[in-house]
Amino acid sequence: MTDINGETHGANAAVRAGYTALIVDIPNLPGIVDTTGALELELSTVNFSGEPVPVRGTLSMYRMKEPERLLRSRLWEKPDRFVMTKEEYVRNFPNDIYKDEDDAQARGVEKKYYSVPFDTGRTKKIAVGAIGS
Repeated sequence: MTDINGETHGANAAVRAGYTALIVDIPNLPGIVDTTGALELELSTVNFSGEPVPVRGTLSMYRMKEPERLLRSRLWEKPDRFVMTKEEYVRNFPNDIYKDEDDAQARGVEKKYYSVPFDTGRTKKIAVGAIGS
């Protein structure tokens, strides 16, 4: 681009396109949460280009159901077809994953511990008190 003084200027902008309109992250969330102590979380809400977006919502914490048996990591990819029934597979390979037993989402929720509203337009920090009961 050339301005009225005849000087040339250039600019670049990267535009990312996708189906995700909002990315929500809690970067300081520990892997194991102590339910007897207080916890302060920082909530990050950005669009697909990484720009902050003010969002209102509710943060809920759940305890997920544990697997029915002790499982080791998958040694190969999940098969497309299963030649054994689940019962037969578990009998022969008691510590191996049959289908999706390692997926916490598939196991479901055991208990809801905590729920709090948030507004990242006002503050990104969420103070969570003792959540155990």
